[in-house]
Amino acid sequence: MVFDAVGEEGQTRARATRWQLCRKGFGIGISNPKDLLFFGALFPNFIDMAQPQLPQFVVLALTWLVVDLLTMSTYAHAGSSISRWFDSHRRVRLFNRTTGSLFVVAGAGLAASHR
Repeated sequence: MVFDAVGEEGQTRARATRWQLCRKGFGIGISNPKDLLFFGALFPNFIDMAQPQLPQFVVLALTWLVVDLLTMSTYAHAGSSISRWFDSHRRVRLFNRTTGSLFVVAGAGLAASHR
């Protein structure tokens, strides 16, 4: 399947296959220093130094891959479903006002809190 990459002005720039998009996403994710620090802090807690380490890392990596794939797929599906709700300009305005009000209330709560 081929996807169109859309530029800032809505014009089609290039066509990318699913594999190209996956490689690009992987490259961005693997180069994120926060991810490297996260896994560097998380994985050693689950590694038994008395056992072979490579199989343990493989199991941890595959487990993380499955959990992350399911989570991101759920986000994508939910976002796709919710985006239809935002077709109405009135609903977008209602959403913006509601979330803005929630941020104001949260800020007021923080300002009023004391330790």
